[in-house]
This record gives sequence, structure tokens and C-alpha cells, in this order.
Amino acid sequence: MKKLLAILLALALCIPFCACGEKDDDEEDSPKKENRILTVGSQSSVEDYADFTLRKVYSTKKLTASVDSFMYYENENADDTYVVMVFDWTNTGEDDINCSDVVSISAIGANDKKHEKTMIAVETDNYSSLNTYGDIAPLDTVRLHCAVTVPETETELTLQLKVDGKIFTYHYVMGETASIAKTLNAGDAIEKADYATFTFRGISYGDKLSPSNGENSYSYYSVDDPSNTYLIVEYDITNQAEDQKSADSFLGVKASYLNKYNYTGFLVLENSEGTGFDGYYESIVPLSSRHCYYLIEVPKSVTENEVTVTLFFAGDEYIVKG
Repeated sequence: MKKLLAILLALALCIPFCACGEKDDDEEDSPKKENRILTVGSQSSVEDYADFTLRKVYSTKKLTASVDSFMYYENENADDTYVVMVFDWTNTGEDDINCSDVVSISAIGANDKKHEKTMIAVETDNYSSLNTYGDIAPLDTVRLHCAVTVPETETELTLQLKVDGKIFTYHYVMGETASIAKTLNAGDAIEKADYATFTFRGISYGDKLSPSNGENSYSYYSVDDPSNTYLIVEYDITNQAEDQKSADSFLGVKASYLNKYNYTGFLVLENSEGTGFDGYYESIVPLSSRHCYYLIEVPKSVTENEVTVTLFFAGDEYIVKG
């Protein structure tokens, strides 16, 4: 009997230690337990897999690269929108990994409805294109867009990012934009070594744009619809690279009103005398400067509201409000 009691006591002592040593897979990936809450501007890591910094979270009807191009993605259902998380993403693993496999994203909305229609893409061609099939080589850093499609009727979402089995979350309010963009003021100059210097001149509205030294010139741009006007973004670009580059490759420009109405436009360049205009297709040769206007046609009715102009230059975003 004493021997039996000793055995039972030993078993009883073993059971709690075994239970404490076990880990439930769901518990290990619990965002609350691990505090894997994403914040804009902070770096996160998954060992031997990836380092990533969340740069921006926003919603959009048309998904584009940072520098506008004619290529964009749009949902088939007009009542849906994209919610997009933009990362600087470094592959810290030993092998190439396709961008579509590197991460997954979902969104949980009202009544715990989970949305899982997604698109993952890397920016290429100097931030002007989105590639949904691109590989990320070991130690390479890319600009990664993780988009999930949700109904516009959603108001708040929990965005879930799964990275090599680890779960990261972000609380998002529909229509808002959170980013690490810097504020830009008229006269500010930003230099990127061996690339370009960008000098911001300001924003204004006008139904007609004439060259600075050619008020009576036949060369001008005007809106056709009298209910519209131009939002004019004015800046200078100096090419500091070794080769000539297309003028429209240096800067991306977008305008937003009321956090939901988004507009893009087109670039025109003044000639060197300021008496006329050249097209956006013109190149800027090394060490030369050009005076530029980016024209965004918008309804006059929307100009009663504050505009947020986002300018993308050399990998960074800048914000102008007016």
C-alpha cells in the first residue's frame, strides 16, 4: 500500500509540470499575449524571416504605386474599396521568396465578418509600378503593398497580418490615412545624393495656366468644363544623377479631399526661357533644372474644403495642406 501511494504521489507531481511546459499553437500566436500590435513608423521583426516597417495605412478605390502611372488595380464591385498597408520589407531569410507568399492579410469588420480577398505587390521601376509576382532576394528591401478588399459600409476594422506564422494586428478606421509623411512648406528643398534635388514652390487654383514669362503666349493649359478648375502644384527639379531621366519619374503627386475624394493629374514643364511649355515626356539632363507644374483637374465645389496634397520623392512622402 505504501508503494502504491508513493507512485500515485509521484504521478500527481508530474502532471502540473507537464501541463505548464506545453504551448497551445493559438496561444503562441495570440497578438495580446505577444503584444504584436503594429504602429506606423515602428519596425517589427520575425527572426530569420523578415524585418518590416509600416509606413502607411489608407483606403482607396484605385490601388497604384507611389509614383502615379497608367497602371492601377480596381475592385470589380463598385461598393468595395481597398484597405492598404504599405511596408518597407527586408527579407532576412536565406532564400528568395515571392511577394505573394511572404505575408497574408485579412480584415475583421462588423459582426466579426472576416474579409480575405487580398492583393500583395512590390513596387518596381523607381516606385512607379506594382508587381504581384516579384521575388524578394535575401537581405533585399522592397516597398510592399498589402491590400484587402472590404465593403465601403465597414466603419472600423482589425487588420491581421500573418508573417511566418506570427500574427500582427492594426486597428483601422475607414477613410483615415496614417503615414510617416513629413510636412512640406513653400521654399523647402530636399536633396537626394546622386539622384535629384526637389524644391517645392507651392499650390494654387486656377482655370488657366500660362508660362511665367509669357502671359500673352499662345502656349497655355485651361479646363474645358467651367465647373472645374486646376489645382496647381509648382516645383523645381534638378537632376543630380549621371544620366538623363524622364521628368515625370522624379515625383508622384496626389490630392485628397474629405479623406475620400482622390485626384491625380499630369505634368507640364516650362521651357528654359519661361515662355512656353514642354510635355511630361521630356527628359532632364544631368545637373540641369526644370520648372514644373503638376495640374490636377477638380470640381470647383470641392475646393471649398481643405486639400491634402501628397508628394512622393526618393522613397519618402511629403504632405501639403491648403
